Amino acid sequence: MSHNKRIFLGAVIAVIVFTVPVFLITPVSGVLIAAYVAALAAAAAVTTALYLAVNRKTGLFVTTAGLTLVVWRYAIFNILYSGVILDLYCTGAWKISLGWFVFGHILLAALYGWKFLAGDAGREEIEKTEIKVRESIANWKHLQLKTSALASRAKEPVKKAVESVRDAVRYADPVTSPQLEKIEMEIEKNIDLLSQTIQLGEDKETEHLVNDLLLQIKQRNAMAKSLK
Repeated sequence: MSHNKRIFLGAVIAVIVFTVPVFLITPVSGVLIAAYVAALAAAAAVTTALYLAVNRKTGLFVTTAGLTLVVWRYAIFNILYSGVILDLYCTGAWKISLGWFVFGHILLAALYGWKFLAGDAGREEIEKTEIKVRESIANWKHLQLKTSALASRAKEPVKKAVESVRDAVRYADPVTSPQLEKIEMEIEKNIDLLSQTIQLGEDKETEHLVNDLLLQIKQRNAMAKSLK
């Protein structure tokens, strides 16, 4: 059975469970009908949230689960609120008016609606940051591949020097930030120049670029550490 079928079946069961009291509790009052409608709204909200979570193609599991949890909490408090009020109402302990009962449900829905919107805004920011982090890691890994290729092509007497650049890039923190963009562009530019000097056999220029690169990577690492 697919997840969508399970969600649909769960919604049908919820509707049946919430409908039964309408036929068992007599007399049927406006408060009971309002509680029934509110319960159906809670079931619909949970069903929709689960369906969207299961069928979402992008985004993080943590943020999606967090929003779904908000909807679940709304449904639970919705049913608890109705259950307590109906118990008091049917036993005669407290005869709440229909208007105040509905107003309570509106406040509850508004509270969790606000929480959901706030959570959704946070989700967008978290996922935007995650995308940027992934992109930065991919860019740095691209530099790792380039330096690895250079190290494999380099000949003596500069081979060990080029390998030191490869190792420096490999063990550097791959996560970047906008403040590191300038120095990373300089590093990439020097790596491209290093490729040319290796190809042309310019050993002195290669060693000079290696020293510059090692210093730049060291500076980048220090800047990255200070930004955390």
